Amino acid sequence: MSQQKRLTALDTLRGIAIFLVIAFHVSLGFPTTKTIAKVLTIGNIGVQLFFLISAITMCYMWNQRRGETFPIRKFYLRRGFRIAPAFWFAMIFYTAVKLFSPQGLGPIGPWDLLLTGLFLHSFSVHAINLVVPGGWSIGVEMAFYVIFPFLVLKIRSVNYRLLVSFLVYLGCVALTEGAKRLLVGDGVDMFLYYSMLTQLPVFLLGMALYSVVMAKEKVSWKVVVPVVLGWILVAFAGKKLGILSRPFFWIEVFLLGGGIALVILRGWSFKPFEFLGRLSYSVYLFHFAVLDLVVIPLSGRFFHGIPDYLFGLALTTALTSAVAWVSGKTLESWSTSWARKCIGLLDKKTHSPSVPVHNDKS
Repeated sequence: MSQQKRLTALDTLRGIAIFLVIAFHVSLGFPTTKTIAKVLTIGNIGVQLFFLISAITMCYMWNQRRGETFPIRKFYLRRGFRIAPAFWFAMIFYTAVKLFSPQGLGPIGPWDLLLTGLFLHSFSVHAINLVVPGGWSIGVEMAFYVIFPFLVLKIRSVNYRLLVSFLVYLGCVALTEGAKRLLVGDGVDMFLYYSMLTQLPVFLLGMALYSVVMAKEKVSWKVVVPVVLGWILVAFAGKKLGILSRPFFWIEVFLLGGGIALVILRGWSFKPFEFLGRLSYSVYLFHFAVLDLVVIPLSGRFFHGIPDYLFGLALTTALTSAVAWVSGKTLESWSTSWARKCIGLLDKKTHSPSVPVHNDKS
């Protein structure tokens, strides 16, 4: 199977991830039956699907550019210019909307704005998801990018990545228990779930997945089976002891990993999801605004019940895709261009051109 088919499958998976997220968030503003509302909570796993795909993509891009000069600096430049401008724009937009609302900025203070602007909000109980709706996941992703070069250089084989993932999980559970005793406030439980204390092992598992589905490394079942079974057993044992070990969360993550492997190895793609996947970052940032400012005010005007939800889902997806397409042609295109210019300046120092890679906007 060609590498192009695998990359197309990745775009399709991104599209599925963002559609799951939208489907869940729309359900919060549109009343449905209890059964359907419960089913739609599956959209929560869309973010973990993004994290797994992100780790796979980062590993792929890193290996495609193997041999270029200043690889770590260029990685940070590409990621920074890819993520920061659109996020900062979203931050300004959502802050302005809140500022001119009757409630004003509410609990948002200068410190929250500073932490969010510096992508440090994922380390703050108060600011982690305060300024930009859903912004916690962007903060966590940026934290992963900071340590990714070290991880990809030091932890290379699939078996090693699996073992390290499990060890990091055990460490994160221990740190979570310590944090529970030190932190106070209503948002602590949410913070512990959103933070790297829960999400970091997801990225590491994504790196292991890359080794299998993209790099075609041979995996030892003598490692995989004990690690996965041990992980689940430890998680359930921890839950029984009252520890935040999240067994059902990790079962979902492992199932997602299996699904990702199947889609990529088979080269499956679906054009609508593939299109949505290429726009997924901006769709994620701005679907909250489209939903709250446009779609929910229309709730119940044309349909009722489940048809009203389906109308809201279709309208949110369509309008946000249009906004994301404009963002891609303007802000994101400009920021990508600036990244290339900065990388070009680095190349001039060594007269060594940067290595091109497909899907540079991933």
